[in-house]
Amino acid sequence: MAYTRSFAQAGRGTIFAIGPISGTVTPVYVPVGEIKTTDPGKGTFDKEEVSNLESGLDKEFLKLMRDNGAPKLSGNRVGSDAGQLAVVAAYNDGDNSYMIKVTLPINKKAGQIAQGDAYTYDALVMGQSFGPVETNKAIAYEVELQITGPVTFTPGS
Repeated sequence: MAYTRSFAQAGRGTIFAIGPISGTVTPVYVPVGEIKTTDPGKGTFDKEEVSNLESGLDKEFLKLMRDNGAPKLSGNRVGSDAGQLAVVAAYNDGDNSYMIKVTLPINKKAGQIAQGDAYTYDALVMGQSFGPVETNKAIAYEVELQITGPVTFTPGS
């Protein structure tokens, strides 16, 4: 098939939501409000060099365990936002990971009409902060996560 145009999309309208403690059978997700940017994290595999006397000139490696990354998000602090309050509660929970769902906007150019692509995973809330507080700027809000376990992709429809 010949190239006709790009199906790329902007992130405007993406929903970042936090759910209950990992393992909940029928999770209910709460959108985290007023997020401006998110870095979904970059997954990488650990590796070990397994070169030996018989390897010749080229090193050999063994692919080991995958670290699915440490997503970060930032936005406007809204003290009454249910999603931001849920993130604070998850941060204060020193024992559990929480279910996260990131839903991208519907991409009509790619044929989606009902739902955008979605990524779900369990994560530990490793950091959360706000500030600086200035007279002429919105108060910022930042969250740092650590994905624990696999990331599941669900294509939009």
